[in-house]
Amino acid sequence: MSLRFGLLSCLLVLLAATAFLVFPVYSAQEPTFQWARPVGTAHSGVVEEPWHAKVLVTNDDGIDAPGLRALVRAFSGNIEVVVVAPAINRSGSTSFASILSGPVTVEEVAVQGARTAYAVTGYPADCVLIAVTGLMKDEPPDLVVSGINSGANIADAWAYSGTLGAARIAALHGIPAIAVSGGGADSLEAIATWVVELAGTSFVRDLPSFNYLTVDAPDIP
Repeated sequence: MSLRFGLLSCLLVLLAATAFLVFPVYSAQEPTFQWARPVGTAHSGVVEEPWHAKVLVTNDDGIDAPGLRALVRAFSGNIEVVVVAPAINRSGSTSFASILSGPVTVEEVAVQGARTAYAVTGYPADCVLIAVTGLMKDEPPDLVVSGINSGANIADAWAYSGTLGAARIAALHGIPAIAVSGGGADSLEAIATWVVELAGTSFVRDLPSFNYLTVDAPDIP
Protein backbone atom coordinates (compact mmCIF):
# COMPACT_ATOMS: atom_id res chain seq x y z
CA MET A 1 0.00 0.00 0.00
CA SER A 2 1.06 3.62 -0.43
CA LEU A 3 0.70 6.16 2.35
CA ARG A 4 0.55 9.86 1.59
CA PHE A 5 1.00 12.32 4.40
CA GLY A 6 -0.10 15.93 4.39
CA LEU A 7 2.56 18.33 3.17
CA LEU A 8 2.07 20.77 6.04
CA SER A 9 2.25 18.18 8.81
CA CYS A 10 5.35 16.59 7.26
CA LEU A 11 7.01 19.99 6.94
CA LEU A 12 6.37 20.79 10.59
CA VAL A 13 7.77 17.47 11.71
CA LEU A 14 10.88 17.85 9.55
CA LEU A 15 11.47 21.41 10.74
CA ALA A 16 11.26 20.21 14.31
CA ALA A 17 13.67 17.37 13.57
CA THR A 18 16.12 19.77 11.92
CA ALA A 19 16.03 22.14 14.89
CA PHE A 20 16.59 19.24 17.23
CA LEU A 21 19.58 18.10 15.16
CA VAL A 22 21.26 21.49 14.81
CA PHE A 23 20.40 22.87 18.26
CA PRO A 24 20.21 19.85 20.54
CA VAL A 25 21.52 21.68 23.64
CA TYR A 26 22.77 18.14 24.39
CA SER A 27 19.32 17.10 25.52
CA ALA A 28 19.87 14.08 23.28
CA GLN A 29 21.93 11.57 25.20
CA GLU A 30 25.34 11.31 23.50
CA PRO A 31 27.13 7.94 23.28
CA THR A 32 28.55 7.07 26.67
CA PHE A 33 29.62 4.11 28.74
CA GLN A 34 30.01 6.10 31.95
CA TRP A 35 27.36 4.03 33.68
CA ALA A 36 27.02 1.01 31.45
CA ARG A 37 27.80 -2.49 32.64
CA PRO A 38 29.79 -5.22 30.91
CA VAL A 39 27.74 -8.01 29.39
CA GLY A 40 27.06 -10.61 32.07
CA THR A 41 26.76 -8.22 35.03
CA ALA A 42 23.66 -6.61 36.51
CA HIS A 43 22.10 -3.35 35.36
CA SER A 44 21.34 -0.68 37.91
CA GLY A 45 17.78 0.61 38.07
CA VAL A 46 16.11 -2.70 37.22
CA VAL A 47 12.32 -2.46 37.27
CA GLU A 48 10.56 -5.45 38.85
CA GLU A 49 7.69 -5.44 36.35
CA PRO A 50 8.28 -4.71 32.66
CA TRP A 51 7.22 -1.14 31.95
CA HIS A 52 7.09 -1.60 28.16
CA ALA A 53 4.60 -3.94 26.52
CA LYS A 54 5.16 -2.97 22.89
CA VAL A 55 8.44 -2.20 21.14
CA LEU A 56 8.98 -0.74 17.69
CA VAL A 57 12.22 -1.98 16.11
CA THR A 58 13.78 -0.18 13.16
CA ASN A 59 17.23 0.49 11.70
CA ASP A 60 19.07 2.06 8.78
CA ASP A 61 20.76 -1.08 7.43
CA GLY A 62 17.53 -2.49 6.03
CA ILE A 63 14.88 -4.90 7.24
CA ASP A 64 16.97 -7.98 6.39
CA ALA A 65 20.01 -6.82 8.39
CA PRO A 66 21.30 -9.31 10.98
CA GLY A 67 21.42 -6.66 13.72
CA LEU A 68 17.70 -5.91 13.43
CA ARG A 69 16.82 -9.59 13.36
CA ALA A 70 18.89 -10.17 16.51
CA LEU A 71 16.99 -7.41 18.34
CA VAL A 72 13.64 -8.84 17.27
CA ARG A 73 14.56 -12.29 18.53
CA ALA A 74 15.79 -10.93 21.84
CA PHE A 75 12.71 -8.77 22.51
CA SER A 76 10.12 -11.25 21.26
CA GLY A 77 10.20 -13.49 24.32
CA ASN A 78 7.80 -11.47 26.49
CA ILE A 79 7.27 -8.24 24.55
CA GLU A 80 5.10 -7.47 21.53
CA VAL A 81 7.44 -6.50 18.72
CA VAL A 82 6.52 -4.48 15.64
CA VAL A 83 9.09 -3.90 12.91
CA VAL A 84 8.97 -0.94 10.55
CA ALA A 85 12.27 -0.67 8.73
CA PRO A 86 13.72 0.41 5.38
CA ALA A 87 13.36 -2.09 2.56
CA ILE A 88 17.02 -1.49 1.61
CA ASN A 89 20.16 -0.11 3.26
CA ARG A 90 19.69 3.56 4.14
CA SER A 91 22.83 4.21 6.17
CA GLY A 92 23.92 7.81 6.69
CA SER A 93 20.45 9.27 6.20
CA THR A 94 20.28 11.16 9.55
CA SER A 95 16.72 12.44 10.23
CA PHE A 96 15.89 12.91 6.55
CA ALA A 97 12.41 11.81 5.55
CA SER A 98 11.40 11.29 1.93
CA ILE A 99 7.64 11.50 2.49
CA LEU A 100 7.87 15.24 1.86
CA SER A 101 8.76 14.71 -1.79
CA GLY A 102 6.47 11.87 -2.78
CA PRO A 103 4.62 8.71 -1.79
CA VAL A 104 6.31 6.03 0.27
CA THR A 105 5.44 2.38 -0.24
CA VAL A 106 4.79 0.23 2.82
CA GLU A 107 4.73 -3.54 2.36
CA GLU A 108 3.81 -6.03 5.05
CA VAL A 109 6.45 -8.75 5.31
CA ALA A 110 7.27 -11.65 7.60
CA VAL A 111 9.95 -11.24 10.25
CA GLN A 112 10.35 -14.11 12.69
CA GLY A 113 9.53 -13.01 16.24
CA ALA A 114 7.61 -9.88 15.22
CA ARG A 115 3.83 -9.61 15.53
CA THR A 116 3.78 -7.52 12.38
CA ALA A 117 6.52 -6.16 10.14
CA TYR A 118 6.62 -3.62 7.34
CA ALA A 119 9.28 -2.80 4.76
CA VAL A 120 9.32 0.89 3.80
CA THR A 121 10.84 2.35 0.64
CA GLY A 122 11.87 5.46 2.56
CA TYR A 123 14.40 6.20 5.28
CA PRO A 124 14.63 5.38 9.01
CA ALA A 125 12.91 8.67 9.87
CA ASP A 126 10.09 7.74 7.48
CA CYS A 127 9.73 4.40 9.24
CA VAL A 128 9.24 5.96 12.66
CA LEU A 129 6.93 8.69 11.33
CA ILE A 130 4.80 6.15 9.46
CA ALA A 131 4.65 3.91 12.53
CA VAL A 132 3.73 6.50 15.16
CA THR A 133 1.43 8.64 12.99
CA GLY A 134 -0.09 5.87 10.88
CA LEU A 135 0.42 2.16 11.40
CA MET A 136 0.58 2.34 15.20
CA LYS A 137 -1.33 5.55 15.77
CA ASP A 138 -4.05 3.91 17.88
CA GLU A 139 -1.64 1.65 19.78
CA PRO A 140 1.70 3.49 19.87
CA PRO A 141 4.90 1.77 20.98
CA ASP A 142 6.16 2.19 24.52
CA LEU A 143 9.74 2.11 23.28
CA VAL A 144 11.60 2.47 19.98
CA VAL A 145 14.85 0.58 19.45
CA SER A 146 16.95 1.36 16.37
CA GLY A 147 19.76 -0.96 15.31
CA ILE A 148 21.87 -2.91 15.75
CA ASN A 149 23.85 -0.77 13.32
CA SER A 150 26.68 -2.41 11.42
CA GLY A 151 29.60 -0.34 12.70
CA ALA A 152 30.07 2.27 15.38
CA ASN A 153 28.32 5.64 15.64
CA ILE A 154 30.61 7.65 17.86
CA ALA A 155 31.87 11.25 17.95
CA ASP A 156 30.28 13.35 15.19
CA ALA A 157 28.64 10.32 13.59
CA TRP A 158 25.56 11.01 15.73
CA ALA A 159 24.79 13.95 13.44
CA TYR A 160 24.35 11.91 10.24
CA SER A 161 23.59 8.39 11.40
CA GLY A 162 20.25 7.03 10.24
CA THR A 163 20.23 4.74 13.27
CA LEU A 164 20.33 7.74 15.59
CA GLY A 165 18.00 9.69 13.30
CA ALA A 166 15.25 7.14 13.88
CA ALA A 167 15.70 7.40 17.65
CA ARG A 168 15.69 11.18 17.37
CA ILE A 169 12.33 11.19 15.59
CA ALA A 170 10.87 8.88 18.24
CA ALA A 171 12.09 11.22 20.98
CA LEU A 172 10.48 14.16 19.21
CA HIS A 173 7.20 12.27 19.49
CA GLY A 174 7.68 11.71 23.21
CA ILE A 175 8.62 8.02 22.95
CA PRO A 176 11.69 6.70 24.81
CA ALA A 177 14.23 5.44 22.31
CA ILE A 178 17.54 3.61 22.15
CA ALA A 179 19.92 3.67 19.18
CA VAL A 180 22.30 0.70 19.17
CA SER A 181 25.47 0.45 17.10
CA GLY A 182 28.72 -1.49 16.91
CA GLY A 183 29.78 -5.01 17.68
CA GLY A 184 30.52 -7.71 15.16
CA ALA A 185 28.64 -10.54 13.54
CA ASP A 186 29.55 -12.92 16.37
CA SER A 187 28.42 -10.53 19.10
CA LEU A 188 24.96 -9.51 17.89
CA GLU A 189 23.04 -11.96 20.08
CA ALA A 190 24.92 -10.92 23.21
CA ILE A 191 24.43 -7.21 22.43
CA ALA A 192 20.72 -7.72 21.73
CA THR A 193 20.25 -9.54 25.05
CA TRP A 194 22.07 -6.71 26.82
CA VAL A 195 19.81 -4.14 25.15
CA VAL A 196 16.68 -5.99 26.29
CA GLU A 197 17.95 -5.85 29.86
CA LEU A 198 18.84 -2.18 29.48
CA ALA A 199 15.38 -1.41 28.09
CA GLY A 200 13.79 -2.81 31.24
CA THR A 201 15.56 -0.39 33.54
CA SER A 202 14.24 2.80 35.08
CA PHE A 203 17.11 4.60 33.33
CA VAL A 204 15.33 4.12 30.02
CA ARG A 205 11.80 4.31 31.37
CA ASP A 206 12.50 7.68 33.01
CA LEU A 207 14.37 9.33 30.16
CA PRO A 208 13.41 13.04 30.12
CA SER A 209 11.10 14.22 27.36
CA PHE A 210 12.76 14.57 23.94
CA ASN A 211 15.79 12.57 25.08
CA TYR A 212 17.08 9.33 23.64
CA LEU A 213 19.90 7.00 24.51
CA THR A 214 22.70 5.92 22.20
CA VAL A 215 24.75 2.79 22.79
CA ASP A 216 27.95 1.81 21.01
CA ALA A 217 28.94 -1.76 21.77
CA PRO A 218 32.43 -3.24 21.50
CA ASP A 219 33.15 -6.18 19.25
CA ILE A 220 32.80 -8.97 21.81
CA PRO A 221 32.52 -12.74 21.37
